[in-house]
Amino acid sequence: MSLLNLIRKPLRRVRRNFAQKKRANEGLAVLDRFVREGMPAELKPGLEAAISRRIPPTSAEVFRTVEGVRQKIADRGDEQVPVYYSPKPAAEGETLTAPGERKSFTARHLAMGTSVPADVGQMIHLVAKETGAKTLMEFGSCVGIGASYLASVPGCKRFITMEASKELSEIARASVHTVNPDGEIYNEFFNDALDHLLPTLTDGIDFAWIDGHHEKTATIHYYERIKPHLNENAIVAFDDIYWSQDMLDGWNHLRRLPDFSHSVDVGVCGLCVWTGGDTEPKQWSLKEYTRSGVWKPLKPAGWTGDDE
Repeated sequence: MSLLNLIRKPLRRVRRNFAQKKRANEGLAVLDRFVREGMPAELKPGLEAAISRRIPPTSAEVFRTVEGVRQKIADRGDEQVPVYYSPKPAAEGETLTAPGERKSFTARHLAMGTSVPADVGQMIHLVAKETGAKTLMEFGSCVGIGASYLASVPGCKRFITMEASKELSEIARASVHTVNPDGEIYNEFFNDALDHLLPTLTDGIDFAWIDGHHEKTATIHYYERIKPHLNENAIVAFDDIYWSQDMLDGWNHLRRLPDFSHSVDVGVCGLCVWTGGDTEPKQWSLKEYTRSGVWKPLKPAGWTGDDE
């Protein structure tokens, strides 16, 4: 390797780090302004973490525990785990699509490539913590990383997660019980689980993480099913809003609903504050300050039959 190339590589790294830090500082300044303009202050710690990747020292131990759970699953290496891949968008007139194709992924890939990344898990944990969430529900457990971030929220009285894949649900159960022995993991399709779970929600829902079925019609359907059980100022978080154009269309519909007082496009997901009112929600966007800052709808490989 030439001397010039030896110099270029660290210089590129320095420039990249400088650009990331600059964008993060700009994002934090914008977030401060948004809070002054009326964005709920309870969202700020989670959004700060998403922008800057800095976490409060009081949460560091919990986060290390969850990431330790992730690493143990990744250490299972090439062990194959069958999953239901998120199905293609519903045809016109369909309420819900059939379950997605069964595919197998390695434990390493599921832990490191499919599960909720650390920055997203830490963000939703902090949002749920700061909003005082007591009853939390997740759609799509995968191997239980996002579930573990939510189940470990201080003040959590009941945590529920649903996963159609038996193999994934078994891994998720072990993950969640590492941080919360009372966490409830249901190996059922979402609609079937909701049929018997919703009547038990006597204290309502304070935080809902809608993931797993990345499709407009389904996402709206699941939101409508839990809507009567949402407590005032509950957080409804929609994951992977840039998964596809169809999913982005779903987010663009949801974020404008008068049910919400605020909606925040974070790029990695969308956050909404539910009030059940009849006013136009205040819409905020911080997507240009998270990750690369570039968010465009994708075409999932699994929809073409190719490997992910």
